[in-house]
Amino acid sequence: AVLAQIALRGPLPRTEIAATTDLTNASVSRITRDLIEAGLVVELPDENMANVQQGPGRRFIGLDINSRGGYALGIGVNVFSQSVTLADLKNRRIARMDLKPEDLSDPDAVISQLIDEANKMIDANVADRQRLLGASFAITGAVDPTEGAVRTSPYLRWGEVALGWSLKEALGVPVRIVSLSAALTMAENR
Repeated sequence: AVLAQIALRGPLPRTEIAATTDLTNASVSRITRDLIEAGLVVELPDENMANVQQGPGRRFIGLDINSRGGYALGIGVNVFSQSVTLADLKNRRIARMDLKPEDLSDPDAVISQLIDEANKMIDANVADRQRLLGASFAITGAVDPTEGAVRTSPYLRWGEVALGWSLKEALGVPVRIVSLSAALTMAENR
């Protein structure tokens, strides 16, 4: 909850994080200390907090996401576009590769090409692979996100395809499988 507040609304002082998460100031201080030590969050100089109302006492120290603290991989597949994108924790694109598989109806070949390109992109842009926090695979069709499987994708002519485990093994990170419509809804919500 603390990391989400900082990511979505930061930079923020600890007191504001405590107020919006219903955590105590002490809890937020402990959690943010751990996040700073993990390299996911950074403290900002005072000039970055000039717009925050401050009263007497200790000055607020703003907390923000460390853009170099981690990376996320996005893979998207539909009839018109097949791509792999690498982003930092501030959701800034670092690299993107658009693919054109010869036969979209062959899920094994498409997935293999996507995995190859994703691994090349990671190797070229992520010095510490442990900083790759996860991946999302969005595809047109009916998806079971709990099982990590595509149930059917009529436009791609895919039947049942179990993706979750194979992608997790190939990329070495947790992978979330979602339908393209669910991914667009989540993005619009954010």
